[in-house]
Amino acid sequence: MYGLNTGYDSRPMNTGGTDTGIDASGTEKSAFFQQVAVNAEAVSNDWNFNAYALIPIGDTEQKLNWYYQGGALKTYGLDVGYFITPELNASVGYYYQNGDMGDSLLLLPKCRYGRQVDASSNSDVIRSAASISRMRPSPRPSSNKS
Repeated sequence: MYGLNTGYDSRPMNTGGTDTGIDASGTEKSAFFQQVAVNAEAVSNDWNFNAYALIPIGDTEQKLNWYYQGGALKTYGLDVGYFITPELNASVGYYYQNGDMGDSLLLLPKCRYGRQVDASSNSDVIRSAASISRMRPSPRPSSNKS
């Protein structure tokens, strides 16, 4: 099975207080980010491939308060999976982000069980100019489209 998907997404952001000790009270602003998305996928009984791009449009950097600004990120990714059994899929994803803080690379291994998955346990390996390489567990709800 092959698929091509496109979309539009808007993300309003209502900012609040900070956790850095910088007092931004009374200067909070709302930001509104927009992006277009394109995705191409191929799924067989053994393999699945998914390539995607998320591209910000409009005002991509906005003031959040007197001190901080927020920026939208360009994201490009590829996920490749293999069905170990008809119900068990092991995959690895890689994505690249580019924004106001520089470039980021992320490797995301996953293991999913079942056609409709209630949850998957993921480990993110992040490497970016804005952070040191780190590995963080990130359990999160997930669904299998196949």
